[in-house]
Amino acid sequence: MLTKLMALLSRQERNQIFFLLGLILLSACLEALGIASVMPFMAVLANPEVLQTNHFLARGVDLAASLGIVGNELILLFMGAIFFVLLVFSIGVKCISTYFQLRVALMLEFSIGKRLVERYLDQTYEWFLNRNSADLGKTVLSEVNTVVYVAIYPMIRIIAHGILTFLILVLLILADPAIALFSGVVIGACYVLIFLKIRRVLSRYGEERFTTNKKRFSVLSEAFGSIKDVKLNSLENVYSNLFAGPALKYAQRETQGQVLGQLPRFILEAVAFGGILAVTLYLMTSGDLFADVLPLLALYVFAGYRLLPAMQQVYQSGTELRFAKTTVAALHEEYTGLKVAEHPIKPDPIVLRESIKLIDVTYRYPKARTNSINGLSLTLPAQSVVGIAGPTGSGKTTLVDIVLGLISPHEGNVVVDGTVISDTNRKSWQRLVGYVPQNIYLADDSILANIAFGVPLAEICQESVIKAARAANLHDFIEEELAEKYFTKVGERGVRLSGGQRQRIGIARALYKAPEVLILDEGTSALDGFTEKMVMEAIGALAQTMTIILVAHRLNTLRKCQAIFLLEGGSLVEQGSFAELKYSSKRFKAMLAGDNVD
Repeated sequence: MLTKLMALLSRQERNQIFFLLGLILLSACLEALGIASVMPFMAVLANPEVLQTNHFLARGVDLAASLGIVGNELILLFMGAIFFVLLVFSIGVKCISTYFQLRVALMLEFSIGKRLVERYLDQTYEWFLNRNSADLGKTVLSEVNTVVYVAIYPMIRIIAHGILTFLILVLLILADPAIALFSGVVIGACYVLIFLKIRRVLSRYGEERFTTNKKRFSVLSEAFGSIKDVKLNSLENVYSNLFAGPALKYAQRETQGQVLGQLPRFILEAVAFGGILAVTLYLMTSGDLFADVLPLLALYVFAGYRLLPAMQQVYQSGTELRFAKTTVAALHEEYTGLKVAEHPIKPDPIVLRESIKLIDVTYRYPKARTNSINGLSLTLPAQSVVGIAGPTGSGKTTLVDIVLGLISPHEGNVVVDGTVISDTNRKSWQRLVGYVPQNIYLADDSILANIAFGVPLAEICQESVIKAARAANLHDFIEEELAEKYFTKVGERGVRLSGGQRQRIGIARALYKAPEVLILDEGTSALDGFTEKMVMEAIGALAQTMTIILVAHRLNTLRKCQAIFLLEGGSLVEQGSFAELKYSSKRFKAMLAGDNVD
């Protein structure tokens, strides 16, 4: 597991952890030294004569005398002050160490999550076609948190408290080997036996927690993403119950995991209390004077006060690591399995002056049995309006995604003015393209922010926004019917707007970037006839300065296209102008009849 955890960290983060371990070691040494200092202090307090009889204390008396500290009372006060200062300093270092432990954990959650998001976004569009967005969100927002706080942070705690436990045990062995070894073996054996007993249960609970957490996110995403259907079909209780099942099991497994981590604490409190009582009785019946017994007894009481919590932390952190085993393995596999995209420092420039050509293009979606595009070749002239038509499943949207550079042909090429679109110039090409999908995604923000989608508010050019809104026949609606005009909030996914209004925002968004190529994939399907006519007239006027590709189910939208390409089964079966196809193509005539278009 350690190797998998380290693979998730950058070199700088690993160095920070090594620095933290050094600070933890210093804190543990100071704490052990503070515990050790209680023994001579209590020895002098019980019997001041030990200042002369003990060789080390006698040298300390000579040193104190050189500082002007003479007399048993002053020396005792001096020793008490040293003990107190050492204790306070130890606590201070421990506070700093705790702060850095928490800071490192929080920053790791941020940085691992950020790198994971970056890697997700670097994946191809094709990769996202086979992934669930709720699962991706769960991994970033939930599983990264689990790995940091139930794996990395507990591992740091194991090291921190493990070092302290070791130093305290060494100290106790030096003071009295027999009692220390017996106590250490008994307490340690209790922890080990309990852990061995429950480790398989912890692994199973961890797996179930991972699975149920995934299900929770999936149900919520589905319920809130289809809220209109949920309300319309009275499915509130259905989805509530679908969520309740995995959510309850998730809570149960989290609770059980934490309880198992705390289990020995309650047992060993009684064992420790009984052990200290047994040590006291043993020392009292050994025949030694109470003054001789008191320093060792004080050492054991003070050491036990710190030793038991430290051992409990080591055990609890160990159970958390076992519980998080499945999550760590899943995140490691996900993170290391993501392809790291190589972005060219200076993408090759793309210029469109003549045409966009598809040459013998073939494409098949992952896990599909048949090709969506079969050896397709066609030429889209620059500065013209061209249409793509065909029945459902004919490959229209796939063709558009290939032209957009979202997916790459398995065979053949997309060529722009003689330049093949590839990984080195794809971003440059996409900067020239504006795209209007059938289903417009709107952020829960203002109309202004949605038109200038992804542009920071301070960098939005309002003149360009208004120009794009006018071209999309949206400006008058915004100015005349909305109280807050361009700053009106649209609601989540544009719920406060009609379908036609959302689609016009999508058109304005595409036009805001002043593209050289505008692609509308059923981009006017939600508009009424009058609005569609107005929008199409505005778009037609833009054909003098840009290339426009229309994918339409309603053939009436394609009337003014200079060329129409008719697809069927992923192949080009007809091409020509609207008038030519209307009189020469049986397929086109059948589609016109189905659309009731004269």
